[in-house]
Amino acid sequence: MTDLRSPSRPDVSIVILNWNTRDLLLECLKAVEANTDGLAVEVLVVDNASTDDSVSCVRRDFPHLRIVVSPTNLGFAAGNNLGARETTGRYILLLNTDAFLRPGALGRLVGLLDSQLRAGLCGARLLNPDGSFQASYTSFPTLTREFLILSGLGRLFFGSHFPSHGPDRAAGPRQVDYVEGACLLVRPEAFWQVGGLDSGFFMYAEEVDLCMALHRAGWSVWY
Repeated sequence: MTDLRSPSRPDVSIVILNWNTRDLLLECLKAVEANTDGLAVEVLVVDNASTDDSVSCVRRDFPHLRIVVSPTNLGFAAGNNLGARETTGRYILLLNTDAFLRPGALGRLVGLLDSQLRAGLCGARLLNPDGSFQASYTSFPTLTREFLILSGLGRLFFGSHFPSHGPDRAAGPRQVDYVEGACLLVRPEAFWQVGGLDSGFFMYAEEVDLCMALHRAGWSVWY
C-alpha cells in the first residue's frame, strides 16, 4: 500500500474534514491509501471537535498523518479552509469522509487540471454504494428553478432526476456551473483568489458559492 507520509513536493494535498464520523473516516483513509494512482500526496485530517474517538483512531492506524484538531466545530467551510491553509501540494483535494476514492479517480482529476489551465476546480462523478449514479453537478439556482424544486412541479413535469443534469457513462469531462462538494480538486491560486470557501456558510451550499465566485473571477469549473 502507499505510504501516506508527506512527500517533499506533493502533487495533491488531500484535506479530509471530520466530525464524529470515525468509521467513515478510517474507510476513507484506507481508500486514499489504496488509490493515489502513483501521485505524490500528502493527507491532512481536520477534526471539527469530534466527541467520538476519531482522532485517537487515526493516530493509531495512520500514525504518520497530519491532524489538525479544532477545539470547536467550525463548520464545513471554515474547517476545510483551516486544512487548506496547511497544504503544500500543487492541487488541493477537499474530500468528505463518506467519499471513497476509486482506482483512477485521482489521476483523472489531476490530469484535467493539468490540461485545463483556466480550470479553477474539478468535481468528480459520484456513485452510490450500489454503483448507481448520484447527481454530481447542476446549474446555478434561479427563482424559477427553486420554485419548481420546492413545489415538486419540477419532478412532476421533468422526471425524477430534476433538477440535476444526471451524469451518464458515455459523456466525458465538461464545463458546468457547479459540482457537488463531496470531492473537489481545486487549484490553490484560484481557491485563494476568491478567498476559499465562505465561512459564512456553516454547512450546505458552500460549493455553489465557491463555484460562482470562481466563474466571476474568470476561472472555469469542470465535472
